[in-house]
Amino acid sequence: MTAVDMPHQSDLAGRRVLVIEDEYMISMFITEALQDIGCEVVATADRIEPALEKAKVESFDIAIVDVNLRGEQTHAVVDALAERGKPFVIATGYGTDGLPERMSRSPRLCKPFMPDDLEKAMRLALQTTGARA
Repeated sequence: MTAVDMPHQSDLAGRRVLVIEDEYMISMFITEALQDIGCEVVATADRIEPALEKAKVESFDIAIVDVNLRGEQTHAVVDALAERGKPFVIATGYGTDGLPERMSRSPRLCKPFMPDDLEKAMRLALQTTGARA
């Protein structure tokens, strides 16, 4: 393994992450980026109903949530995360205009994004909820 291929140690290592994303390639990119920094992806969802169920019952530290899953807005998923006090990062390819307040206050990733952007957004989400990054 070369230095370029080696994962780097991150202060986010050990975090358990829920990934809610309907684009397979983006979901895989997020999963690999998280694994590279030592996070564990505990579950993924690409539709509203499974995403909502996982947001309510899975054990995780933070969630990455796409704004739109197969044409449906993820507002109910974000509400479920907020009810549990779970930090989350919003991912969107549509911009941030028109997002409900509960979503616009959270850190955002504008697609396309780089792994460093993902890490920065996760740290910010964890800090704003009082969880240690």
